[in-house]
Amino acid sequence: MSSDPNDDLKRVARAMLKDFESLMTSITDRVWQTIPAYSSLILEQSDLRDRIRENVQNVILCMLEGREPSTAELTRSAKNGERRALQGVSHASLIQSFRTAERTLTDEFQLWCARMQLKPARARLGRNLLIDNLDRIERAMLDAYEAMQQQIDASNQLTEPTLFNRLAVGATIAPGEVEQLGRLLGIDDTEQTRFIAIALTTGGADATVLERLRHHVVFQLTAALRTPVLSGTVGGSSSPVALIALPWSQGSDALLPHIDAAISDTMVEIASRAAVGEPRVGLGQLSLSCRQALSALEATEATAESRKAIRYADSLLEVLVRRDPPLVRQLSDRYLGPLAGTELEETLRCHVATNLSLSKTATLLHVHRNTIVYRLRRIEELTGLDLHDVGDLSRVVLALAATPNSGNDAAG
Repeated sequence: MSSDPNDDLKRVARAMLKDFESLMTSITDRVWQTIPAYSSLILEQSDLRDRIRENVQNVILCMLEGREPSTAELTRSAKNGERRALQGVSHASLIQSFRTAERTLTDEFQLWCARMQLKPARARLGRNLLIDNLDRIERAMLDAYEAMQQQIDASNQLTEPTLFNRLAVGATIAPGEVEQLGRLLGIDDTEQTRFIAIALTTGGADATVLERLRHHVVFQLTAALRTPVLSGTVGGSSSPVALIALPWSQGSDALLPHIDAAISDTMVEIASRAAVGEPRVGLGQLSLSCRQALSALEATEATAESRKAIRYADSLLEVLVRRDPPLVRQLSDRYLGPLAGTELEETLRCHVATNLSLSKTATLLHVHRNTIVYRLRRIEELTGLDLHDVGDLSRVVLALAATPNSGNDAAG
């Protein structure tokens, strides 16, 4: 054992850095398990780990190098505090998370000191150094958080949650508010940048499930695209919907694979659906993309595939018929009324879904091809439609798009 206390503390610091991933697991698990409110803000432990990692590593390096946190380190902590305020994270959750991480870190430090047979006085010295430096980092973060919160309270500045509630209903957003939010979130030139919106739903599942999905998708998109991602939850027509927005210079079709990957990568099977609006120039024009995504999500409720994303541009037919409820009822009554709930409706839906292929329809319904021919003939008799006529076929497609399937899912 060294006669210099600092040498002993440096040995412990080196050992902790060598076993850093195990240390991070202990801290992350403790925060995750002891702060229920925190899990509604952070989707997964890998995300939480990234948020805690920098602070823990900083204080261990300070001990190893015999110094206090640098100006650059404190500045990064302050930025994190501003970000939490903009996200709507509560002051209590922020402090509780930090305190839990601090207790776990100091407990682990004490274990290392005992393992390496440090004298109790030196272990206490090291523990006090860790706490002092953690306090400096926490103070920088909380000061910035409180200053930002005061700005929000004083000026009614937009936060991410309020932003999306206003975007969802098409409310006017002042250019100054948009510019300030964009600057604080690290988005350059909010007037000329193209932005796109994504709407997510879990089909009426518990609100906590939607929150976990939202943060998971945000985390995955941020990691994959290396771009700022904004998000919030709004009330949908039947259940809450998560809205996500990000800068996007390409077409909406190019974003679909990234969304599909994020949804499919959820750790728990969630019957989730997603819809994407069209890109709009300027953060102030994002409202239209948000409403497009919401409209597509609602209009394709009965037809969209679970854990897949669809585009507003590909669901215009469904959106169109949903905008006129009387027309929806008339279409359904006129063309599907005589077939409602029968095997004939199921056959018609399957036949249209297979692009009018008799053989595919027969295979999916597990019947002979001649049976399909007979059923289609019977459908024409009951409805007065000619399924070989383009005009009549268009009416059938509109009626099917406007009416949820009342029978079995033939393709299931």
